Amino acid sequence: MKYAYYPGCSLVSSAKEYNIASKAMFEALGIDTPDIEDWNCCGATAGHAINHTLSLALPARNLAIAEESDVDTIIAPCSECFHNLATVNKQLRENDHERRLVNSVLADADLEFKGKTEVKHALDVVANDVGYERLSENRKIDLSKLRIAPYYGCLVVRPPDVANFDRVENPQTMDNIAKALGAEVVDYADYKTACCGGALILPKEDVALKLIKNLLLGAKRAGANCIIVPCPMCHMNLDAKQQLVEETFGISIDIPILYFPQLVGLGLGLDPATLGLDKNITSPRRILDLLGIEFTGEIEVPGVSISLEEEGRIKRLVFELR
Repeated sequence: MKYAYYPGCSLVSSAKEYNIASKAMFEALGIDTPDIEDWNCCGATAGHAINHTLSLALPARNLAIAEESDVDTIIAPCSECFHNLATVNKQLRENDHERRLVNSVLADADLEFKGKTEVKHALDVVANDVGYERLSENRKIDLSKLRIAPYYGCLVVRPPDVANFDRVENPQTMDNIAKALGAEVVDYADYKTACCGGALILPKEDVALKLIKNLLLGAKRAGANCIIVPCPMCHMNLDAKQQLVEETFGISIDIPILYFPQLVGLGLGLDPATLGLDKNITSPRRILDLLGIEFTGEIEVPGVSISLEEEGRIKRLVFELR
């Protein structure tokens, strides 16, 4: 199977660690992931309510470019990008009128959407193309001391006629990936697909922070020492906003949030820096210590002792400047 990799805007900016970890994971699994040449925004910023034709043409351009390179499947690690690319791919295949409309736009760039390429989330590729058995066979590090809360978010499993590789209400792919790598999975079913407040973090921050608090406390009460996610927006809210939640509600949470390729990479024996773990805001040092993995990518200032809280503040500032 031939793949083309669609990073999308987040993975080359605010979610660089997801991009780094995904590339490292696929390389370790023997999967070549060349980027779609001259890719553009998936259409998330256009929105059907703002400009319907543009919201179709933007992802269709990426699909058409991938088709020209004669690949079977596009890998989209970002849940929003996956949602937009897969939805438009299905829509244009089934709607002759919209396909003709979009192709009239793409013709100006000498492109044509033909509907020959599948779109898969990176989670789908690992779970179903790679498979749990292969993950287990390639495991290098014992992850049995990790108690994982898998958080899927809203988009990676919805709508079911597009994201049809997992259950909608109680998805299992990240659970099974963690188990294949030897980690324990906690009962997190009540929160697995609950909203993280991604669309509310700017207009209604107080509401978003309550949603984030519920998810984080739900994981902690379930006994998790780590949360894994497949989405840049979910990661930003649970990781970058975790300290703000603690300050706002006067609570202590302190749970590392890993992208699922970071967990897979650790299980495959990859170096933490190779997985971008030095860029995570809530320090992953505590779980790396449990695994006996030395972490040299942390912030160091000669002659100065930096606490985990201070390290988090510094990383939050760096994150906001990316």
